[in-house]
Amino acid sequence: MKSASAGFALAVTVALAACSHAQDGAGAQVRDSGGGKLGAPIYPGAHRNDQGTFTSVNARERHVIAGFTTAEPFDKVYAFYKAQLPPGSERLTIDKSNGSVANFRFVDAGAANVVTVYVTQSKPGETNILIARVSRKE
Repeated sequence: MKSASAGFALAVTVALAACSHAQDGAGAQVRDSGGGKLGAPIYPGAHRNDQGTFTSVNARERHVIAGFTTAEPFDKVYAFYKAQLPPGSERLTIDKSNGSVANFRFVDAGAANVVTVYVTQSKPGETNILIARVSRKE
């Protein structure tokens, strides 16, 4: 469990660092659900965090990563994503007194998109949500 937690922490750190250095500034392009840019719903009332949105495109794929924050408790945000995302998409859940983490991952749109949702809370009153979507270019 410790190695999974360390791996998750590394992935989130890398993603957030990338966001802080490569903001696309096109906030209106981040859509919440129904196959929009992110491919997963944004938690109701969550606000985009200071890192903005990171978009990367190469010859084969398009990557979109967006981070959000809410004052809602981890358990409530976790329950929302568990209910909203496809069955079997939950990959990891750690709920400890010093922090909580949940990871969901699924493939949508005919295996053309991989969507990952991270929900984390390391201090009371602030739950962070990171949504990442990788789309194959056609």
